[in-house]
Amino acid sequence: MTNNISSKARQAGGAAEPGSAAGHDPQNRSRSHSAPHGGWQTIHLHAAAPAKPALGTPCNGCGVCCLAEPCPVGVLVSRRRTGACDALRWREAEARYVCGAVSEPRTVLPEGLGWLAPLFARLAKRWIAAGSGCDSNVETNRARPAPDA
Repeated sequence: MTNNISSKARQAGGAAEPGSAAGHDPQNRSRSHSAPHGGWQTIHLHAAAPAKPALGTPCNGCGVCCLAEPCPVGVLVSRRRTGACDALRWREAEARYVCGAVSEPRTVLPEGLGWLAPLFARLAKRWIAAGSGCDSNVETNRARPAPDA
């Protein structure tokens, strides 16, 4: 049994073509905001992850924004501009995602730079605008699990 569910996400305001799904094209799976013509991207969320909150409301740890694409901190950590952020961490006890750059900075810094962890965590918290509410305009459409045959 898997702990993941699929969700289709696209940038708000984009017009998706009926029946389109990015999962059919491996090149499109790791793009959301850069997907042409409001294309959809398949992201995999933990089954217990909360639903994405409305834009501007407090973050609830849904993980949609970080799974759709890395923020500027995530670009540094992941060393890429598309796809899920490598710093994203699932907290089972809290049933939510957290930013590893803030909560576990030593785990995302290159070897030998652990001494920068306290400073990096403070900067990351500022750079991701922690506490200022959801700033992701990604729209989601949670896929329903297939019925057992």
